[in-house]
Amino acid sequence: MLTLRPVIIESLNRQSQTLLPDGAGDGGRGRQLGQATASRIRELILAGEYGPGEQLPTERELARRFRVSRGLIREAINQLSALNILESRHGAGTFVTSLNSNLLFAPLQLALRIDPEVLLHLFEVRRSLEPFAAGLAAVRATPALLTELQALGARYEAEFDGADGTELIKIDEAIHATIARASRNPLLTAILNSLASAAHRGREVTAQLPHVPERSREELRALVAAISDRDPWRSEAAMLRHLIRLEEAARDELLRMAAEAGIEAESKHASAQAHLS
Repeated sequence: MLTLRPVIIESLNRQSQTLLPDGAGDGGRGRQLGQATASRIRELILAGEYGPGEQLPTERELARRFRVSRGLIREAINQLSALNILESRHGAGTFVTSLNSNLLFAPLQLALRIDPEVLLHLFEVRRSLEPFAAGLAAVRATPALLTELQALGARYEAEFDGADGTELIKIDEAIHATIARASRNPLLTAILNSLASAAHRGREVTAQLPHVPERSREELRALVAAISDRDPWRSEAAMLRHLIRLEEAARDELLRMAAEAGIEAESKHASAQAHLS
């Protein structure tokens, strides 16, 4: 199975400035030096010098190798630990994590919960990748994968009225995952699989909105039919239409939530002012 660990690690390193706490490091310069040192350690992992589960040298040895202080090594380890690339084990040392994609994307999932606007950025990424995957699936899917996709579509239809939202989300995710596999592009499949856990948060937001499940049902039905008919253009259009509509629903919900939060904050402020007076 193709792995995207180097790609993911590079991506997460670029995100580290926004995902790490503001207080990390000894001021701005200390944090910059810590990031530079973290990049050098990351390069060792990317080069395969230290693989998943392997132990790093001690802080003293790393400091000597990079000709920096042990404080900077500690700062670099803290930054890479925050990105789930390294983990410190009490009394044992510092180790490379499993570099599992779900683990590496955990900071993105955290960002989705802290800053809901990140969800809209995720939809933009999905719009760039998933329609292309659907088009490829229409051309390249094996008979076995087509049968699997059709069975999932039939299951979604059969359980729509009786299943709870959680079960429908699982089937929805399985449909998207099968389309990714059916693209027969291992790199594209690996990217989409890596985004799946983050995309789950988006489904949690949209699945509970009025009329969204009904529309998704129609769109998934059209998507499965297009791929089954081996029509790449129709498949690509069906996936794009599905994602655009979900993105619009998510944006509307986020705006509504923001407005409610603003009204609640104003109400609390007015209440506090009244209490003080």
